[in-house]
Amino acid sequence: MLLHLDNHEGEMRQVDLAVMLDIGPVALGTQIDRLEERGLVERRADPDDRRSKHLYLTAAGAQKLAEVLPAALALDKAMTQEFSADELTETADVLDRMKARLVELDEGQRTTT
Repeated sequence: MLLHLDNHEGEMRQVDLAVMLDIGPVALGTQIDRLEERGLVERRADPDDRRSKHLYLTAAGAQKLAEVLPAALALDKAMTQEFSADELTETADVLDRMKARLVELDEGQRTTT
């Protein structure tokens, strides 16, 4: 979450970040509350829409990201080092299709109940 905010400084609204991270807005709101309480992010009102909040990484958030990012990148490298780029791409494609199918099933379930 901190990395996305760092890459999109001030551009990210909570709803945009929820979509990007593929989590519900309520769950994201709870996580943002916790990060805000720790001083890692801040919400600012959108000047064009007061109901909308933009998310910003604070200096403390940037420092925390700098601390954890090397470990996260090392873990990612260790997890994927035995797989080819093609295998990783194919896996991502299969998981995306499975996710899309779950969304279809969920939508179908909602229309029949």
